[in-house]
Amino acid sequence: ERPILADLGGFAEHYVHSDPSSALVKLRSLGEQLTKSVYWELRLQKPDETEFARLLTAPAFKQAVPEVICSKLHAIRKEGNRAAHGGTVETKHALWILEEAFAVCAWFAVRCLSSKPDDIEAFEKPEVVSVETASLKADKEKAEAKLEDALDQLEKVKAEYEAQEVTSEIQQRSQQAADALSF
Repeated sequence: ERPILADLGGFAEHYVHSDPSSALVKLRSLGEQLTKSVYWELRLQKPDETEFARLLTAPAFKQAVPEVICSKLHAIRKEGNRAAHGGTVETKHALWILEEAFAVCAWFAVRCLSSKPDDIEAFEKPEVVSVETASLKADKEKAEAKLEDALDQLEKVKAEYEAQEVTSEIQQRSQQAADALSF
C-alpha cells in the first residue's frame, strides 16, 4: 500500500551486507517517509520545521505514537545520519537498524493500514549475497532514479494534507497496535 516504503526497505535489504552505509541512508529515508505517513494517516499537526528530528519530537507525534516506536525511529534517524556523514558503519549496525525499521513498519501496518498482527511475518536477516561491484552500482543508480520519481509523487500527495487534533482514540489505537505487536 506504500510502495515508496517498500522500495526503500528493499534497497536497504539488498545493500545491508555489501554497502551498509547505503543501507542505513535508505533506512533513514524510510524512517522519515514513514513518519510523514504517520502524520498523514493520523492527520497530525505538523511542526513549522519539518526536519526528521523535529517531526519526531513534535508534541502531536509524541502524543499519538508510543514511546517504543519513537525510540526506534530516533535510532534509525541517528544511525542513518552517521552513515550519511561518513561515520564508521559496520554491517551489524545496519542489520540492527533494518530490524528496527521492520518493527516500525509492522506497527505502521497494524496501526494505520488495518493489518492484522498475525499476518505480519517475523523479521529474517537477509542472507549475504555476492554481487559484482559494477552491477551493484548500476542497480543502485536505477533504484535511486525510481526513488526520486516516488518522492515526486509523494510531494504531489502532500498538498492534500489536512491536520487534525490528536484524540484519545488516536492515542488508544496507536498504543493498541504497539501492544498487539508486543512492543
